[in-house]
Amino acid sequence: MAIKENSFVEVSYTGKTKEGLVFDTSSADIAKAAKVFNPKQKYEPARVCVGQGQILPGLDESLVDRKAGEKYTIEISPEKGFGKRDVKNVELVPMSTFNEHKVKPFTGLQVDFDGKIGVVMKISGGRVMVNFNHPLSGKDLIYDVEILREITDSKEQLESFLGNVLQLKPEFVKVSVDSAAKKANIEMPFQLPEQFVDALSEKLGIIIDGLDTVEFSVKVPEGMEGKIPGHHHHEHGPNCNHG
Repeated sequence: MAIKENSFVEVSYTGKTKEGLVFDTSSADIAKAAKVFNPKQKYEPARVCVGQGQILPGLDESLVDRKAGEKYTIEISPEKGFGKRDVKNVELVPMSTFNEHKVKPFTGLQVDFDGKIGVVMKISGGRVMVNFNHPLSGKDLIYDVEILREITDSKEQLESFLGNVLQLKPEFVKVSVDSAAKKANIEMPFQLPEQFVDALSEKLGIIIDGLDTVEFSVKVPEGMEGKIPGHHHHEHGPNCNHG
């Protein structure tokens, strides 16, 4: 059967620039061969719900009307990749902001302002020019894709959707499905905002066949108290990665 919007698929992929630089891959071997292997990263196929913006727009669109087992290569324009380069994303930051956080800026330094990643372009007087454009903005990208399988099990569909939306490790989310009652229960270690839960439940009910109701309950796994991600305080200002 052809893959359509809201189908769930497992895909392996490698993204390269036109110059052949690998910037994204689900294969540890390819990452090692391209000398971009990161031991902290998990290299595994992605499980995505097609048309839900869980991957780059160009990649997402390319999955529609294909079949499980298919391998293909596509080119993605900047508009459907990491966006065009925009001069508005280059900002002048006062040197005092860096001094407050005891950071000494230099050209090429990667900084993180509240989750916005930028690169120091130049320093003049008391101001630092920081480029917040994505490093791959404005670039045409090439992706090699293999659709490994279509995911049809509603429990696995739910797990993959929640994994993508909530960015939580699988061990923090327990999903149980009662197919006869067309009902699912999702056990999580913390309470989500009510509006978010309502919107998410409604969406899951539409996307996942054979589900009418989705309920969320809170249960912190033993020994996990205080270790749940997403619940720590962020200090505002630049953090630096020497990338």
